[in-house]
Amino acid sequence: MELLYIGSGPISNFHLPALVKSGFSIKKIATRENSDRCQSFCKDHELIHAFENKGYKFAIQNEKFDCAVIAIDTQATPKVLKDIISLNIPILVEKPVGWHPKQLKEILNEYQSFSENILVAYNRRFYKGVNILKDFIQNNKDGILRVSIPDSINTVRQFLVNGCHMIDLINYLIPELEIQYSKSNIESNNIIKNFAAIAKGANNWQVLIDSKPGVPDNFEISASSNNCVYKLRPIEVLKIFEEMSILEPTKEMPLRRYVPSLKEEYIEDASFKPGFLSQAQAFMEFCINKKESPGISKLADALRTLELCHRIINEQNISYSQFINL
Repeated sequence: MELLYIGSGPISNFHLPALVKSGFSIKKIATRENSDRCQSFCKDHELIHAFENKGYKFAIQNEKFDCAVIAIDTQATPKVLKDIISLNIPILVEKPVGWHPKQLKEILNEYQSFSENILVAYNRRFYKGVNILKDFIQNNKDGILRVSIPDSINTVRQFLVNGCHMIDLINYLIPELEIQYSKSNIESNNIIKNFAAIAKGANNWQVLIDSKPGVPDNFEISASSNNCVYKLRPIEVLKIFEEMSILEPTKEMPLRRYVPSLKEEYIEDASFKPGFLSQAQAFMEFCINKKESPGISKLADALRTLELCHRIINEQNISYSQFINL
């Protein structure tokens, strides 16, 4: 599979090794014309022969490719995707694809016949722990899913480009997700003070979502049902708790304590950045056989995630002029 890679930013240092390991042949790497950063990136990965100094537009006009990956700044992603979508080849594009659902809807509407070729890189869907949690949710009912998003950066932009991972996981884990209530406190300069939301899903699952940026806490997803707790904290570590242990008072701790009993623990393989190798392998399978692995996110899924993001933080509170023209 001869691949066109568009991008050279930090995320590309994770994509490229996983793509090569999965069997892709990197035919060209390009961004804009005369990009020193792209050239340095190619040298760092010993792929200087693939560097296209004249940019990605020159590459698609003068070469043929079996597939493509777009991993660039979100601001430029919709335009670049439109430039190559009509090649009618499989494309893996970095999330969230655009800043606003309108941008994704426009692509889906204008390029309907090609949109099924587009996969969106939500790599956490491929975590082993996430999929164990998904099975637990699907096999139980009347549960509570708690999601905490204490990002270290407190901007709307950061939530849309990074917090979207967490919202996408909720969308992936809980079928028929519907936001019932949301409240956000966002300043005029797009600084998030806090937000909270309540949602419901299939099988009477209730979802509680909260964010207080900047606090010394970790991202967390916790599911409670059928006398069990499945907890991702951080998202790369899944712990399964059953029953409670009673710890009697001691001299050091004079209080009786009730502590959840840890049954199992799963830690993501870090040979590659978690999720990236499985994602690249799923992309290869899609390129060869058009087979969609369970964790794959299509463009319509990414649209749904972005719509949920905007619903949760109440888009009327956002000053889009700071980072997008609609």
